[in-house]
Amino acid sequence: MRSASSSTPTSRVEVGRDAHALPPPPLATDWPPPTWLDRLLRPITANPGYLDRMHRVRSWLIEFDDEGLPGREIGLDAEGGIVLAGPGNGNYGYWHDTNMRLQDFPGEPVDGAEFEALWRASGVIDD
Repeated sequence: MRSASSSTPTSRVEVGRDAHALPPPPLATDWPPPTWLDRLLRPITANPGYLDRMHRVRSWLIEFDDEGLPGREIGLDAEGGIVLAGPGNGNYGYWHDTNMRLQDFPGEPVDGAEFEALWRASGVIDD
């Protein structure tokens, strides 16, 4: 259920999932660099691999399930480069840890094949 159709360009990820590109501020794009206390508390966070990178995220690609809940996520920098992705690699996922749904997010749909290509390029291994 995680693959997207690459044969036909569409604005939706196939197999019942939607991926949306979120614009910069205000949604989780204004994190400061981590402090020494953040680094000390890293072992008890849901996303230890995100800590040193969240401050570089300027937009998000988020995949939603059939109920409109966040699934996979990709954080992009100002140039569109991959900063982080999850869940996987020991990270629970930032948007997984919210009660937000698809209708709560601004943004435009992105092509499912584009999302899948970025997901593969992120190197995330599902936990």
